[in-house]
Amino acid sequence: MRAFHRPIAPVAPDGGALAERLTTLARRQELFLRGATWPHRLRPAALEQSEAAWFGVGVTTGGRLSRGLPLDVLGLLYAQELVRRTLGWSRSMILVADSNAQAAGLDALAVRRLGVQVERRLRETIAQLDFPVEVRLSSSLGRPSALPGFARLAGLPPYVALQLAQTERMRELGAGLKLGWAWPGAVQDERYFDDLYRREYGPGIASIYVSGGSTLDPRRPRACPYVCSTPESRLLLRPGEELERKLSRAPRTAARRYQRLLGKLARAHCRLTGTERSRRPWVVLQGLLDELPCAP
Repeated sequence: MRAFHRPIAPVAPDGGALAERLTTLARRQELFLRGATWPHRLRPAALEQSEAAWFGVGVTTGGRLSRGLPLDVLGLLYAQELVRRTLGWSRSMILVADSNAQAAGLDALAVRRLGVQVERRLRETIAQLDFPVEVRLSSSLGRPSALPGFARLAGLPPYVALQLAQTERMRELGAGLKLGWAWPGAVQDERYFDDLYRREYGPGIASIYVSGGSTLDPRRPRACPYVCSTPESRLLLRPGEELERKLSRAPRTAARRYQRLLGKLARAHCRLTGTERSRRPWVVLQGLLDELPCAP
């Protein structure tokens, strides 16, 4: 496993200039939340002290292990690469939250297996895209008691306390810009955790948000973009997933909504990889899935 490193960075623009670049990107690029509900917190001081952006990928939903990695996670991955190029940084990071799931009381061995599977799938996808992203398990950050400020978070649920302390550790490692997902009007999305972080640790990080994921279930159209409880209602990031076939079998309104998300993902994919655009966005993304190695 590659260790996180802190290479000598070139002289960077001041934090205000970096914040202006991100503001322009977020207003123009459709993956990011935009409009009157502008949620981004692009703190110049945090950006000036950073050299990488990061986001976390959970492995549990509704008190159970996730049953698949949705294709929707590409929204975070593509947004992260857009941020990296915009700011001129040399790397990005992803943290797979295996220790968080263990802290929530799930079976340690099952969590470990799933965490490794998710880590591997993300690495395989990143290799196909040729993005400079480091992926690691949250357990590799060390024991919870060794994380900065964890002891004083005893009044919070263990999962939440771990996430806050891990965010601070990532800031110490140079990743002071956190990507998250959010929905306008949502009661609890990534903004909830980021607000708690600021309450406990102060304004040390900057935050930028993409839209959450979609589903093929018209009763529950919104979802977290990286965990899945019902694989039949999500498009999954895995070899052998037949996107067009799955969409054709879904209720029409749900399929159309998911297709809008796929359109955003496909346009970002083509922009970042130089791939020729298609009128059918799932064709572009199907090509990515078809290049993923099958599990041994």
